[in-house]
Amino acid sequence: MNIFKSLFGRADKDEQVLKALKKNGSDLNKPHEIDFWFDFRSEESARAVAKKVAERGFEVEVYRGEYGLEFSCKAVKRMVPRLSAMQRLTREFESIAEQHAGVYDGWGAEVVT
Repeated sequence: MNIFKSLFGRADKDEQVLKALKKNGSDLNKPHEIDFWFDFRSEESARAVAKKVAERGFEVEVYRGEYGLEFSCKAVKRMVPRLSAMQRLTREFESIAEQHAGVYDGWGAEVVT
């Protein structure tokens, strides 16, 4: 099962995602492959953010939107999902996305037992 953040009430979403992972049986002391998502109107912006995030040790991919009008950047990193680390990344990624006229859409991970 993949648990993703919604777009509403971002302040508590990192904690909510962790609670949902735990509720679904995930061992939060083990590393998880975590997907982080960004959305942009231009491919140039998506690629600029992908480059910045890749420089921080994340694997990144840029995708064209379903209707070809938008672009998404997916960043992946294997890490233990600690609340403080996830909140720090959320703040950093929101800032990076905003600098490139985009939106940080949150993160999710598969349940790890």
